[in-house]
Amino acid sequence: FFQLSGFSDPFLGSVALYVVLIVGVILAVFLIDRAGRRRLVLIGATICILCDFAIGGLAFAPVTGPAPKAIVALVCVWMAGYSISLQSVGWVYLGEIASVSLRAKSIGVASVFQSSINLGLVSFENRLRIRSI
Repeated sequence: FFQLSGFSDPFLGSVALYVVLIVGVILAVFLIDRAGRRRLVLIGATICILCDFAIGGLAFAPVTGPAPKAIVALVCVWMAGYSISLQSVGWVYLGEIASVSLRAKSIGVASVFQSSINLGLVSFENRLRIRSI
């Protein structure tokens, strides 16, 4: 993604993205009970939506200039909002909703489902990228 957006060092962008992800998940551990699950989901979803619109707008900007760095920064902000809220709270809800006898099976089924969807999305996205080249 970073290479297609014109960023000069895609590896550095990926490292920054995953550092933000790890820090966000660690922050979420402390924020979930203090800030509340609903508030975190609403704030995180708002951050993600605003970043999606901004990244979509920057997709029409020229590949040279500040646009690639702005895209990397916005993707990192998106990842911060996602990791603090939607990613972490979803797994907390899953553990709380299932009964004690079904908790392990429910989380296992959810993990398989999520991994399958991720695999499908990545495969579909790569096919689209190859066709566009």
